[in-house]
Amino acid sequence: MDNPINPKAAASPDTKAPIALGFAVVALWIAVVISALAVVYTTHNVRVSTNSLAQAKAESSELQLQWGQYLLERSTWASYSRIEKIAAGELEMALPEPEEIIVVQQ
Repeated sequence: MDNPINPKAAASPDTKAPIALGFAVVALWIAVVISALAVVYTTHNVRVSTNSLAQAKAESSELQLQWGQYLLERSTWASYSRIEKIAAGELEMALPEPEEIIVVQQ
């Protein structure tokens, strides 16, 4: 299939192959760079999310501790001995004697 009139015509398919190969190499390099940037971006997002999670867990632990302290304080303030002490001391209340108790019936 040699062309006697135009000898370059027979060589043209061979010259197109290196150009196509060059474009393929450039396209692959661009894909590799984009992939590397995506890995960096994803890694950064994972680190930020992990840091946020660690802070949220620390805050949760702190709140759990405060909740336990509030429950303890509430039980202390509502203890029967404290209420009886306040009733007797500040309000001057006393338990009635058995003969002072009146039972109401319907």
